[in-house]
Amino acid sequence: MSALVELQERIQATVVRIKELERAARQPGAPRSLFVGIRSLEKIQAELEHDFAEVAKDEELGILKYRLLPEYGTRPSITAIANAWSKYQAMFSSVYDALLKQQTPSRKRTRTSKQAKVDTEFAFAYTFSGSIGVALTLPTGQMTDLRARALEEVNIVISDMAAAQNSEELAGFVDRLGVPPVIKFGSWVDSHIAFEAGAGIEWEISQQPTPPSLLIQVPEFRALKEAMNQITEPQEVTLPMTGVLTMADMDKRTFRMLLDSGERINGTFADAITEEHRAELPRGYEALIRTTTKIHPAIEKKEVSRFLVQLLRDSPT
Repeated sequence: MSALVELQERIQATVVRIKELERAARQPGAPRSLFVGIRSLEKIQAELEHDFAEVAKDEELGILKYRLLPEYGTRPSITAIANAWSKYQAMFSSVYDALLKQQTPSRKRTRTSKQAKVDTEFAFAYTFSGSIGVALTLPTGQMTDLRARALEEVNIVISDMAAAQNSEELAGFVDRLGVPPVIKFGSWVDSHIAFEAGAGIEWEISQQPTPPSLLIQVPEFRALKEAMNQITEPQEVTLPMTGVLTMADMDKRTFRMLLDSGERINGTFADAITEEHRAELPRGYEALIRTTTKIHPAIEKKEVSRFLVQLLRDSPT
């Protein structure tokens, strides 16, 4: 039996014994010795968890502690608890994959890759006493520098998303990471709201001397849910853009334009180009363009459409 497995079993046995004594201590006339025994076992548990962390470090395993914080009087089902943890796993893997793809720009932002899921698959270590909590491990020793850097940043990004104050801040992560990680973040938020439980998360899966921790109460989850609802609604903005109009199809009412920024855009128009309001091709223009952005949660995709409102004036090509 490995040292890690032995410690897991000793921790779990201690947790079970603590729960037994706690039940006995709640009975009328319970002797004071029960409370002394509980305190003694809690001290032993803390020492065992410390030893576990030291052995895990030697074996190049990171540790994540995830504590559920149900509101007073609620009794979450095992399905709800498992759903919260599984949604967190999916979000963690998706954020990691998105950060990895930032470091390798040639890779497209698609659904979480199989390799990312393998890199970030947590394994069970032990449960806590006194709460609905679980400690998980993650192998980090065999990671390349590229993957290790992405893993380092995952916890910071999740903390930043959880700290978002409004839909604009949360929408910024769509531009930075792509749609899938943000949608999975929303699913994780939903899983906690469904059974009214906060979350306390401690990360020990990085080389940082003081890795970040996360505490989100139910009201904060509800605020994040409201922000998520807003960013999945169609967003519309009309702005002037300059570039070269390269195509205008009068039958299909479609256009293409190469912007000064180098971006190529296409869309539709109605009366921006007519017999009375002709356009020369190719020619530089300042154009008023309405951009509509829709996020589709079910398919984790973002759809951008553009409408040419008006050609304002010629611009130097």
